[in-house]
This record gives sequence, C-alpha cells and structure tokens, in this order.
Amino acid sequence: MDYRKLAEEFMEMRTSMPRTRITRDVDDYSRGELMALNYIAASRELVHPKDLSKALMLTTARVAAMLGSMEKKGLIKRLADDSDSRQIVVTITEEGRRLVAIQKERMLERMTAMLEYLGEEDAEAYVRIHRKLMRSSLFWM
Repeated sequence: MDYRKLAEEFMEMRTSMPRTRITRDVDDYSRGELMALNYIAASRELVHPKDLSKALMLTTARVAAMLGSMEKKGLIKRLADDSDSRQIVVTITEEGRRLVAIQKERMLERMTAMLEYLGEEDAEAYVRIHRKLMRSSLFWM
C-alpha cells in the first residue's frame, strides 16, 4: 500500500471540503474557553492556572487572558490559594457548569447523528481508529 499517496488523498479531501457543522463544533468544544471549562469542571481539585496552561498547551499569558474573560462572564472564580496566598486557584461557577452541560449535550446529539449516519460497522470502526490514534505516542508532542 502506498501510504504517502493515501495521505495526500486524505489531505486533499480534508482541505477541499467545507467545514461541516460537526467538525466546527468539535473544534470549538476542544479548544479555548470551553476546553478550559471542561478541564476545570472535570478536575477533582481547585485548578492552578499553570496546570491549566500545561494541560491545554497554552502560554500562561493566554491562560490569564482566558481566565479574565471567563471570570467576567461569570463562568469561573479566581481565589487565593489557601496553602499559598501568593498563588491563585480557579473554580467553576454554577453558570460555568451549566454551560459545560449544555455544550456537552449539544455535542453528544451531533456526534450521535453522525455515528448513526455512518451505520453500525463504520461507526464502530471510526471510534476504534480514533481510540488507536489517541493511544499512540507518535502523534503527541
């Protein structure tokens, strides 16, 4: 099999097709403020901005700007760290949790429709292939 030719075909297909609603929604869900909110919501502890920076692979300056924006929207609160008053921690508000739940449900509905369109065999293969790629260290950093 000529994997390079297949890669070229795949790239051509991806760059020539218009962005679909599902790809746009997945992109939005997996970056920016919504991704930060998901990370904070999933955390069992209060989150330090430096940890958020590492997890999202963003500069500390970008994270600080994002946190400022989210705080103005009432999605998070920044508090002094009880164990080190020089540090701050971030917690999600009820409004932030509500937004995460709404966006997650919206994504699940769209992903479900996409997988139903593929049919059982292709849907299972699609998820299996994505799971395999996620497990591979070849594609991360």
